[in-house]
Amino acid sequence: MVSFWQAFKNYWRRGFDFKGRSTRAEFWWMVLWAIIGLVILLGGLAGSMYMLVHHAGTNQFERLIYNNIIGFFVLTLVIGIILIIPSTALTVRRLRDTGLDTWVIWVIVILNFILGRNDMLWNNWWEILISILTLLVSLMMFIGLIMESNSLNFHGKNLKQPAVKVEILYPTQMKAKVLQPKQKD
Repeated sequence: MVSFWQAFKNYWRRGFDFKGRSTRAEFWWMVLWAIIGLVILLGGLAGSMYMLVHHAGTNQFERLIYNNIIGFFVLTLVIGIILIIPSTALTVRRLRDTGLDTWVIWVIVILNFILGRNDMLWNNWWEILISILTLLVSLMMFIGLIMESNSLNFHGKNLKQPAVKVEILYPTQMKAKVLQPKQKD
């Protein structure tokens, strides 16, 4: 199993690797890292706002709040841009580990990215339809991220261990045959 620190190292070492696999532990350790980073970032913002409220005059207060908000916005934006590619790579590797085909993974990731950015108010029927589609795509992605490794391999492809066929001849006798997956050319 991947440790907390090993997941962090793998995240940066394999930041542009879209072809491999990542385990559930590796993915969710990085989610924990992201939550810790967000708490630190928001804690810094809250702490600086507290200091501004209690240690600044009204003219300085407005100027300092503006500078801090802009600074934290820029910092958040830069961190978000830096993390887009490694996070997408980790998500693709995690979904591949569950047994999804590559084209299905990319359809889910791209739809989630495009549809997840809507700011609709539900005034029209098509806005409601897009919101429902967004929810379904996000739900499919979440289910894929929490599934066990190779849980979607129905035909024995990409399995770490070969499939076993068991035949029951009589109630007291069983015969097992190891089936090797077919190799693709």
